[in-house]
Amino acid sequence: MGAGVSLGGGSSGNKSNLNRSAAMFRSASQLSLSRSSSSRRLKFLNFEKTNTDQTEDDFEEDDRTVRRVKPVLGRSITEVAVRGTSLQVDIASLGLGFGKTLTVESSHPFHVEVRYEDNKKKRPINVSLGKIIKFNLADNPVVFIDALRDAPRHIKITLAFNTKHSGMDDHTTNELTAVIRLGIMSLSLDIDADRDGIIERNSNFKNVWERGRENYGAVVITKYHTDPPHPGHPQTRQKISEAKKHRLKRNCSKMTQLLIRSRGPIPPRGWTLHVSFPNKSTRSFLYVYRRVPTTDQSEQILGPGIVDLESTDIGFTDSRDLPLWVTGQTYTRDYSENVLHSNETFSIDMVLKYHGNEAYKDTVKCRLSPLIISPCTQPAVNVYVSGANTQLLQIMGRISKEPKSFKVVNLALSEECTHPKNCMLMGYTDSPSLILPVVLTRDSPQLTDNITRTLNHTDGDFQICLSQDKQTPFQRIIATPPIGSRYKLGCLLIADIGVDDRPSNGTYWIQQFLQCHRIQPIVTISTAWMENPDITSVVNFVPADKKLHQRGFKIVMPDTHTTYNILKHLQAGGLGNVPIFVGKHRDMQSATTTGNQILDNHEVWNDSFYFQQFIDQNKQLMITQLGVDPDDFIYLPMLWTRSERNSEKARPYMPNATNMIVLDSHIVIPRLCGPIVQGTDKFEDYVQQQICSLTPQQRDIHYIDVWTDSIRSVDDDVVVQRQIPLPTKWWEITGRE
Repeated sequence: MGAGVSLGGGSSGNKSNLNRSAAMFRSASQLSLSRSSSSRRLKFLNFEKTNTDQTEDDFEEDDRTVRRVKPVLGRSITEVAVRGTSLQVDIASLGLGFGKTLTVESSHPFHVEVRYEDNKKKRPINVSLGKIIKFNLADNPVVFIDALRDAPRHIKITLAFNTKHSGMDDHTTNELTAVIRLGIMSLSLDIDADRDGIIERNSNFKNVWERGRENYGAVVITKYHTDPPHPGHPQTRQKISEAKKHRLKRNCSKMTQLLIRSRGPIPPRGWTLHVSFPNKSTRSFLYVYRRVPTTDQSEQILGPGIVDLESTDIGFTDSRDLPLWVTGQTYTRDYSENVLHSNETFSIDMVLKYHGNEAYKDTVKCRLSPLIISPCTQPAVNVYVSGANTQLLQIMGRISKEPKSFKVVNLALSEECTHPKNCMLMGYTDSPSLILPVVLTRDSPQLTDNITRTLNHTDGDFQICLSQDKQTPFQRIIATPPIGSRYKLGCLLIADIGVDDRPSNGTYWIQQFLQCHRIQPIVTISTAWMENPDITSVVNFVPADKKLHQRGFKIVMPDTHTTYNILKHLQAGGLGNVPIFVGKHRDMQSATTTGNQILDNHEVWNDSFYFQQFIDQNKQLMITQLGVDPDDFIYLPMLWTRSERNSEKARPYMPNATNMIVLDSHIVIPRLCGPIVQGTDKFEDYVQQQICSLTPQQRDIHYIDVWTDSIRSVDDDVVVQRQIPLPTKWWEITGRE
């Protein structure tokens, strides 16, 4: 019968050596088991913990889980056990009559360990070779068979009972046997739990989730794009094109991988393997895919589109590792319903079932990756420029020729969106093994097609997230740089346009969408006083040398007082009559004037100082909510006038230097058309001094004329894709976020 684990009699010269070898192996196995179960508990249906009277003082609690089995006397049964679990045999349920002694033999003694306990024992007895166990059926004797190690084939375990029946003398016994043909398998649902980019085997920490650099928890990459239906949907099992097959294969590279790892014999008929969601709501936002070996296609097996399914039978394969791919979405098409916040966890189960009943379960706990918007202080990677703005294309082309510079991409637009800044916003989402750029854009087929074709010519994968409102104003959003330890990923500044900010105008959807991620706090900046609300016309950011400025950036804001001081200084120097705004027109009339004339124009100053109060309120708001200091601001010259369409709204009286494009050591600024003294524009000279003083390195300023019949924003025709990711990983942040 092979090597035996004897609970009956027998003494052999080799048995003592075997005892020592087995004891050493079991000690190591028990140590491994205790480590693997210390931080998580594998759950069984109809599995029960041993119920004894032992106390914590008697011995350390056994964290193994058990399943009751009922062998048949005189016959062999086939059973399955997963490594690290136990089978429980209730001796009294076998119909033995009166018990005396028990012997257990195994064809593979190093793969199992046997424990015995009854109502009189304070603790289970680890049965070693050569030990005889006497039992009394009245004491409810129980034998536990611990699966220590998977085996390539089924192993044979024999339970031999020496019983004494009524009427027999003391020397008469009867031996009855029950045989268990046991398949021991290793089975685990694995994911990158320690966030190092590698899927560990049966990690201790896959069922926990904690933020922090040294903590654990798996991250599932978020699906921000909307794909066409996948093969495998009950509604869409049709032949697909080769192009779609290629796209489906490529999509797997944009997902998080799960691995079902197994070793040992494949369970017999009646045993099935499932992937399931313990929470029914998970199926509304989480997608699970597998690759079909015969076609090498990606097939969705769980999630949205799979009707009324929270569990699916994935079957057993000859392959030891079965890969699955997971992705999720954080929102629905409903304006108000955001399915999942990035700081909420969800679970995925792998369930082993016997005739439909759950027998074994392993769980991983995950979070979805949030969307992060990069600040303008990050280096540029790709600059998308509208082909209609030839002046901007020429400047960008010259800058991009420098070593280690960005790539300029000519972006074709649609009739629905004539300016890239209004219809695109660049961000990213990341996990420990994957970083994906995300492009937020309006839900317009023509626009989406143009953007997709353009991005296909750039390096790397990307996702396109469609806004659920065709009027979403992306120009009203800007990300701050990281601000100390309080906001390590920065914040999002969103322009609030006041009473008109209803769901119908698009701002509501984008604000709700960004807020559901809870990783970059949102601060609302008042722009209700502006005719054309544009966040970069009110606040912007430029990088600064940390040796000169501790935060590493400066906040740029327009300021009426600065303009007044420059003009008064020119007037005091006898230069008040120098022409300003030469050759420009406002409201079909010449805008050319002088510094003295502007200083004498009370209407301009009344309007400008009136609107300046809203800018000052935004400044105070940022000081309060972002924790920045007054010294963190620089102020650039600006004047305002009232809109002819709405006298309560401001329109620019001159080009706004705050509305700049920051490209590493290059900054593109609207030409200010100020007073020119000895060949130098005094407005532009002041701006250049302020910006270039922030770093000892050379900083090149480029000017673009934005004043034709009206004054435009310099960054209307450009969207900049920034370097990703930010230095701090979102899952490492533990404090206030």
